[in-house]
Amino acid sequence: MKNLAPLLFILSLFFTACSIDQVVVNELEGTWSTSTATRNGNGFAVTGDTWVFNSCTDVTQGDCTGTYTTPSFIGPLSSSFEYIIYDAGTKLSIDFNSSSTFPDVTDANIEELTTTTLTVNYTRDGDYYEQVLERQ
Repeated sequence: MKNLAPLLFILSLFFTACSIDQVVVNELEGTWSTSTATRNGNGFAVTGDTWVFNSCTDVTQGDCTGTYTTPSFIGPLSSSFEYIIYDAGTKLSIDFNSSSTFPDVTDANIEELTTTTLTVNYTRDGDYYEQVLERQ
């Protein structure tokens, strides 16, 4: 029985991490818009964009989906995406389904997630980004 204790402890950590990831996915569900965005500490214009995180019942299956839409001078640009939450709810990656319009977001740090605010930061191509999204 003593030999089973370490195994049970490891399994409990695994299931706890998965359940925390699912809690974060459930909190993300809904529509969000960027309120501020910076690249290398300098603000850049992102206004009127919309992130829709669809309901996702099992984060372990990797089937969480959403849609990103942003205005442009030729009309709204939109792309579907798949996302995953991992590392006990502290990381977010977004795959824009081979869209050439929007670059994927990989290993974003979830700095804050409340009922009204999502703050993430990530590095892409040597640039540091931070985005704050507000629930709509």
